[in-house]
Amino acid sequence: MNNLNKYKLNNSGKTESIIKLELLNNIELINVNAFIKNYKISNFFKGFFFVKRLIKKIFKYKLKVKMTWDIKFWEKIKICIYEVKITYSNSNKNNIKLVDYLKNNFNSKRLKDINNYQEQLNKNINLDFPLLIDSKSLSMLGANVSENQLFILDGSRRIIANLLNNKKKVKIYIIIKKCINE
Repeated sequence: MNNLNKYKLNNSGKTESIIKLELLNNIELINVNAFIKNYKISNFFKGFFFVKRLIKKIFKYKLKVKMTWDIKFWEKIKICIYEVKITYSNSNKNNIKLVDYLKNNFNSKRLKDINNYQEQLNKNINLDFPLLIDSKSLSMLGANVSENQLFILDGSRRIIANLLNNKKKVKIYIIIKKCINE
């Protein structure tokens, strides 16, 4: 991927509407099968079924269309680790500080989770990277979305915890549609 800045975070959710991601560099290409088998969701669930379930939630809650699963989906994608710059974007929030925005817009369970992640990060506990997916991958499954968008599948609370800890550069996983010649 030559132009890292072509991607923009889709802002259809509470977290996405206040976070800005800037892709800095592509660090590593990951083996898809090994990644999907080992990536833990909420520290409990892992495997193809659960990642597929996260993708389905994007269709149900953000895109509000039915997903048409492609049984060869895992063969048509790649997973990359990127270093990204994260910033709080309060342009439409009347310059409300991030902490205040969270208190006013997130429920107590979500805030508790964010605070827990923040404490773990302060103790240098290694949390897995957030997982995102690009719009071209979603289009293979029936989505009708603009190109070059990223959707958060898992890890929005970790992203916010990093922001609260003033950590501006983090690593993320991105599921990306392979090019025809790959």
